[in-house]
Amino acid sequence: MDKLLLQWISEWKDKLLAKGIVTDEIFSIENDVDEPCVRIDQSTEVCIGRICAWKNGTIDLEVLDIESEKQLMMAHYEEQKNIQYLIEPYLKVILKN
Repeated sequence: MDKLLLQWISEWKDKLLAKGIVTDEIFSIENDVDEPCVRIDQSTEVCIGRICAWKNGTIDLEVLDIESEKQLMMAHYEEQKNIQYLIEPYLKVILKN
């Protein structure tokens, strides 16, 4: 899943920016860990979001309101393969607010 997330963001980064989602950081942990992962931090004018995906197929998605610090979304999925399907609700939340 970690490699799928890297592939997804390379394909979608510019499209997301055109919609107002800035990809602030892409962080990949591969060495000296039991479970490699990729973390993507993103932001809009009013929200911050984070997507974390591990090699084992687990993915976490979170969106926070910047001003109130209220959690608008938190999702955890295990052993999934269709990354676009999982990220769609995240995109709707981060763009809606």
